[in-house]
Amino acid sequence: MAMDSVNVNVPPPTPPPPNPPVWRQQSWWVAVALVIIVAIILGIAAWKNSSSTGSASPTVTPSAITILATATPAGGQVAVVATATTSTGQNVATDTATTSASLPSNPTKLNVTSGSCSVQQIHWTWSGAKGATSYDVVVYDPTSGATIKSANTTTSAYTLPADPGTRAALKVRSRNNAGTPSGYFTPGSVGSVPPITTNPTNMTVTAGQGHKLTWSWTGAHHATAYDVQLYHYQGGAAHTDISARTNQGQWGTTVSPGVKYFLKVRSVGACAPSTYFTPPSSTSAGATPTPGA
Repeated sequence: MAMDSVNVNVPPPTPPPPNPPVWRQQSWWVAVALVIIVAIILGIAAWKNSSSTGSASPTVTPSAITILATATPAGGQVAVVATATTSTGQNVATDTATTSASLPSNPTKLNVTSGSCSVQQIHWTWSGAKGATSYDVVVYDPTSGATIKSANTTTSAYTLPADPGTRAALKVRSRNNAGTPSGYFTPGSVGSVPPITTNPTNMTVTAGQGHKLTWSWTGAHHATAYDVQLYHYQGGAAHTDISARTNQGQWGTTVSPGVKYFLKVRSVGACAPSTYFTPPSSTSAGATPTPGA
């Protein structure tokens, strides 16, 4: 682990800038512990130098002493070890002290990115936490509150693979060796994956007065509207007569008598199909229609 080097004749260095390792972020107690340790070691070193006799111990000037200190988190405490050595490598004194670690703070901001027809997942990121080494996350149904999934992550982000039509919210809690805050950060950010819109699976047609034909269909899911195309065959080729859109599960129009007409329909909505449902349903104006398959 990296070690801080301080010359005893030089004032203590300015505290490091923001964003140190997470277990030392905004941790005044580490600085206090280091000051105490350095003071103890300097006192020991001074006592040893003043009490040494003969040639058993060389004279050590204060400028030749270097203080090295490391701090290691363990079991909810931070163990600080300081060692004083001379310029020749002689170990003058070593001492250790511990101080209790502080609970982390929860995040203060959460962003959510919803999925799409091609990306079936929901992604959350958060920021603002202090002193966290990992995070507990709970993904839940925003309507019922039921838990969908619980997890722990060491990064400030979480991705949930999700089926089409899923809506989910996330709450997050910081964690470190000292424990966790009493509650979760619950901003209510809801993400979703759009549902898959399906085409109809069945169609029928009826003939009414005045040569009017009406088609009805069922079996579509998540459709907000329907695109329809009315066509007939001439010389073996299909000719489109009408293209239209309706928000109902049926569509009708007046047609020319003696011509056999066909209708195909395509659902409109999120993740909708690109092709039409083309059943073998047809009718001639003024004749009894043939039910669709």
